[in-house]
Amino acid sequence: MKKRLRSIATQTRKLLENISHDILIKAEPSLAGLCGYASLLLDDVLKKKGYNPQIIKGRGHWFIKCEGYLIDITASQFGQPNVVVRDFAFVQDAINEKRVRQFWWEDNGPDGVDSNHYLRDYYCKLQNVLKKRENDIKAKKLKCLAKAREIREKIDDNR
Repeated sequence: MKKRLRSIATQTRKLLENISHDILIKAEPSLAGLCGYASLLLDDVLKKKGYNPQIIKGRGHWFIKCEGYLIDITASQFGQPNVVVRDFAFVQDAINEKRVRQFWWEDNGPDGVDSNHYLRDYYCKLQNVLKKRENDIKAKKLKCLAKAREIREKIDDNR
């Protein structure tokens, strides 16, 4: 299970790396500032693969809880590996014992900020970026097909 979740998380991070500059103009390789987008994207991918993920609002950070694991594909902004998949209970115990930083502490309580509002905004922007990317790919395919037709017509004309 953990290996499969890590594979899905790694593939999702690669997708986010490819579109990060469409979301933030000065996106960093660590994907700093993209944890909300990353969590939404990973949540969507995991749901499509039959999992039941939960987006968790930490202390200034977003990540996923799924099948008893904490999954974070932007942990590199905190000096962690690019993709973290760890036992959720272990991480929470480690935080309580001050063995890891608290950005993974589950903090869904009221803090004067409507976290769902942020997620809705992130989701809309992410969907727009993905749609634009999809349209760009379609346009490139059409351009390639037109070029192929043009070459084929030239070949036919030369016969």
